[in-house]
Amino acid sequence: MNNENVRERAKKFIDELGVPATVFAKKVGVSATAYHRWMKNDLKLSESTEKRIAGYLSRYGF
Repeated sequence: MNNENVRERAKKFIDELGVPATVFAKKVGVSATAYHRWMKNDLKLSESTEKRIAGYLSRYGF
């Protein structure tokens, strides 16, 4: 799975819908700290977590 693509999709989701990052993180099952570190490319999420995030984003057309 393309990590950069999922990260960009998550950022677009948050920016366009105005969802707080903490709410998004909770919905996809990661901590807010892990989410912010992942966005800064300071943390690599497991492939299963990235798939879970990608699946969540796909449900909303992102």
